[in-house]
Amino acid sequence: MYFYFTYTPFFFQHYGRNSGFAEMAQWSLLASAIALAFYLAGTVKRDNTRLSKLCSLLGIGFVLMLFEDAGDVRHVLMSYVQLAAGEPDQGIAGTLFEATYFTVIGGIPLYALIRYGGVLRQCGRSLRYMIVGFIAYAAAAGLSFMGTAFQMLLERDLYTIMGDGLVRLSYRLGDEALPALWERWNAGNWLYQVGFFLMDSLVEENLEIIAGAFVLAALLTVREFVVKTQRTQLKSLS
Repeated sequence: MYFYFTYTPFFFQHYGRNSGFAEMAQWSLLASAIALAFYLAGTVKRDNTRLSKLCSLLGIGFVLMLFEDAGDVRHVLMSYVQLAAGEPDQGIAGTLFEATYFTVIGGIPLYALIRYGGVLRQCGRSLRYMIVGFIAYAAAAGLSFMGTAFQMLLERDLYTIMGDGLVRLSYRLGDEALPALWERWNAGNWLYQVGFFLMDSLVEENLEIIAGAFVLAALLTVREFVVKTQRTQLKSLS
């Protein structure tokens, strides 16, 4: 009653719930990356056009990603698609919409990196950090997409299937009371299995935190390079 949960508040659900600690960390990292990207785009606009364009596109892409993370826009829009298609659970129409949605949201920063990312080679480890961040975001988005794709056509969604492996691992690591607790929960809540939440609230959310941290680190490295370059130019002029 204290948290308005519709489920038993396991730790990973407290941590990874919608608008929970993990998501607040993600929003903070992504918002910082947005501010820094647009700041850098303006700062280097005259001296480094390619870097300015890269940062501008990244900033736009990150804004859309923040809208998605904070507002669950995808789920809202997909609900109407499924209603129009008569899909009570996610089927072909919902999955095709979700794939298109992820392609558009991820396509902007990916295009920016492919088109202008080479300019980051001059900025120390920035390109490496950015690539790791993009890979982590792609992994999180891919898991989120595959986790519930074609749910109406499958007896069990893929998140639950993959999560079962984490459940078995947890049983080996936990105490003797854990299997009984989770099996009792699964028996009474067939739609919300523990394995699903381990994937959704623990694995996926942590991947997004790692991704946001690496992207922000990449932009901070770019800022450090820009500041050093500007100082060198000022010294040469003096």
